[in-house]
Amino acid sequence: MGVCTYTNVVRDQETLGSYDFDGSAHYLHVGLEALGLDGDEIVHGVGGPDGVDAEEAEEGFLGRLTPDQVRAFWERLSPVTVEQFLTGLRTTENVNGDDEEYCALYFADLKEMYGAAVRADAGMTMSWY
Repeated sequence: MGVCTYTNVVRDQETLGSYDFDGSAHYLHVGLEALGLDGDEIVHGVGGPDGVDAEEAEEGFLGRLTPDQVRAFWERLSPVTVEQFLTGLRTTENVNGDDEEYCALYFADLKEMYGAAVRADAGMTMSWY
């Protein structure tokens, strides 16, 4: 299933909230990519260690997003419905009914996190475990 991702919503180096995406990070990434969105950056952030493959590395820092990057991704992510996401995911993965429910819940969490970060004018830091 891939790497488990943990994301903090941060403003002025203060953590405002945290989200644990468990192993859904892989599904979120590929489902968003299938819709033409920047799934890797939306889920894993940018600016992580150069040359680090999250699938091969040990637990640690993955990436970050500035408040401006969060807003830009939110503008593209906010209109996407759960059904649109699942339709995109179905084109890339062999997903059974149980996986779809799991992915739908974490997609809703992803959108909730982005919406909260935008309202707080906050950025994000991503790590894996």
